Amino acid sequence: MEATARQAESEREHTDMPTTLRITSTVQITPLLDIQHEDVAQFYREGVSHSIRHRDEPTSLIYLVTCLKRAITVQVFDGQHQQTAREFVGFHLGTIHGAVLTSKGTRRPDVSTLVLLESKDAIRGYRAGRHWLFEEAEPHERHWTDDYVVNRFHELALDAPEWHDDPEGVWQFTLACLMGELSGHVFPVTPKEQARWERERQEARTWLARQEARGIQRDTEPIPVTVPE
Repeated sequence: MEATARQAESEREHTDMPTTLRITSTVQITPLLDIQHEDVAQFYREGVSHSIRHRDEPTSLIYLVTCLKRAITVQVFDGQHQQTAREFVGFHLGTIHGAVLTSKGTRRPDVSTLVLLESKDAIRGYRAGRHWLFEEAEPHERHWTDDYVVNRFHELALDAPEWHDDPEGVWQFTLACLMGELSGHVFPVTPKEQARWERERQEARTWLARQEARGIQRDTEPIPVTVPE
């Protein structure tokens, strides 16, 4: 486990900013992640092109969950089929990215999330991912490589069999969280998000102060003493 953690940390630290990727002779974009493998670049390019031509709304998170479940079922993310896993990551992240872009490669003005969030679990997960990205992550943690995303999906394949309570809700929360973490390069933090996070911090400080006050009150209350007759 320590070796895996060190490898993932190394992959995150590999770059400070994803490099650009040429889609057509006139369209060049910055991918959602730093692409280290040519097969990922090829499938990412195909995914972006497909979505720009054929999609009129962001990719559904439910659809992405379905595709990932199917890939896990046929052992794409068993650790033994890395090329196929990279191709999956490249194409699907490419289609997700392309679905929020115009034909000129700029972000569409009519979308505000990287994927369609169709449940409360998805909304909570996406918000949690963006909160981590903008409020908690170190600078080197904000830029991922394609190998790191493959490892994240591999971890999901290992963890999913243990999700006995509301597995579909856990799937949507977990994958939406990952999408939220990836979204910051296309969707910068908004004033509304900053206001919500500040409100949540204030609520947490208020709750903590109340808990501390109750603890002090309990500590200073006199202990009842029974005097023997």
